[in-house]
Amino acid sequence: MDRQLLIRTSTAVVGDHWSTTTVETLSDVVMFRIDNNTTDVKIANLTLRRPQSSDSDHEMIRSDNSDRITIDTVHILDSPSRSPLINLRGGTSNTVVNSKVVNYQVLREEPSPEQPGLHTQIFGSGITLFSNDDLVVLNNEITQDTILDFGNPVIKGVVQAS
Repeated sequence: MDRQLLIRTSTAVVGDHWSTTTVETLSDVVMFRIDNNTTDVKIANLTLRRPQSSDSDHEMIRSDNSDRITIDTVHILDSPSRSPLINLRGGTSNTVVNSKVVNYQVLREEPSPEQPGLHTQIFGSGITLFSNDDLVVLNNEITQDTILDFGNPVIKGVVQAS
């Protein structure tokens, strides 16, 4: 896979089992994109991966203002990003259950509002849920196993977490 997959209404992307069904991108793209006003989508039983890059600005699953989106038993492994790896922005009756995000954070040199110049900052949140109504979030795991080498001090106030 080298480009995003736009998911339409009433679509299911379901693997046999997360341990046997892996979807891997060849480049830094949003893997599954669910646009405005899409309904009844299920993404389940998958492992998602992409090449590691500290420059990533893309989610693995992104949903905007969509309803009845279900993310169930999706494992995202070793795919760090500046952006959340699962990002549900708006919508009603959305669900994220039994999913796992491992090694999602990146260190980047970027400008900071606290001090002039470039500074080492930690970015990345495993799952972000913003402005959802009737949301179900259950039995998910978000961990950062990789030790990040800070080299330079990290500026307080610019660290993201899950």
